Amino acid sequence: MKKIIIILAGILLGVYALLFVMSIGSEYYAEKIFYRMMKTAQEITQNPDVVPPGLVASAENDLKKIEAKYPKTKTAKAAEVLSIDLYLALKEYDKTLNTLDQLQEKYGDDPAFMGRTQYIRAIVYEAQKKWDKAVEQYKLIEKEYENTPLGMRAPLLIADMYSKSGQPAKAEAAYAVAIAKFHRIMKEQEGKVIALLAAGILVDVYIHFDRNAELADLIEEVVKRYPSGEILARYMPLAEFVMIKKLDDKPRVIKLYEHLRDSVENEKGEELFSKRIEMLQTMDTSSPDAAPVPKA
Repeated sequence: MKKIIIILAGILLGVYALLFVMSIGSEYYAEKIFYRMMKTAQEITQNPDVVPPGLVASAENDLKKIEAKYPKTKTAKAAEVLSIDLYLALKEYDKTLNTLDQLQEKYGDDPAFMGRTQYIRAIVYEAQKKWDKAVEQYKLIEKEYENTPLGMRAPLLIADMYSKSGQPAKAEAAYAVAIAKFHRIMKEQEGKVIALLAAGILVDVYIHFDRNAELADLIEEVVKRYPSGEILARYMPLAEFVMIKKLDDKPRVIKLYEHLRDSVENEKGEELFSKRIEMLQTMDTSSPDAAPVPKA
């Protein structure tokens, strides 16, 4: 009996090994075709307005081969996504939407994938100037993916659609709703990553609309609430730029550095803040290099 069990175990291990090798092989050959498709797509997207004859057909044929021979591989999914990007570059919007329909039906149980396809659908509607459909799509994204980076930005994208479609009153109202929402998230989700994400989006909004007083208030709030090295490295150069160059309020940024110096719990940090305060106190703020423009 023991001998039979050993033999059966050996057979099972052999079958498993064979299946494993076969799966590797299928993925390998699928990847070879995908690599060729990717090179073709790259050539097309470099200059989509002047596409050599046969290139698009070549990419589509490679996609069909992968879907037919290796339908359950990760490579097949990647190739299908690549076809969407290709059709977008070629402004083949009907093909893009048809492909999205097929993929949403095929991968409906993949939330991350579905979120991306819905976003691409909104982009297509925007390119077609179907503003109402684009807004509807972004509202859907906001509802279903509220706590993701894409879902967080959806309210601003909705406002952008109103702005681009010549509806300034609706755009202004939508921006106000979005800004209020981000402030609410910062308050209700304090200490969580999503609160910092909301703050980062708000910073972008205030920079875009040149709302420097509100931007300065926001930066000060974030820096005091989350005084980590990463946050300070990102926000303090921006604080100097806004408070000194935009608002002509050097004492305010010095006061903020003093707060950080007094709050820090190590001598090295205290020394660094003290040196920065001393430098700012002696800085000629009329100089164009007084507070460098922060990198985007």
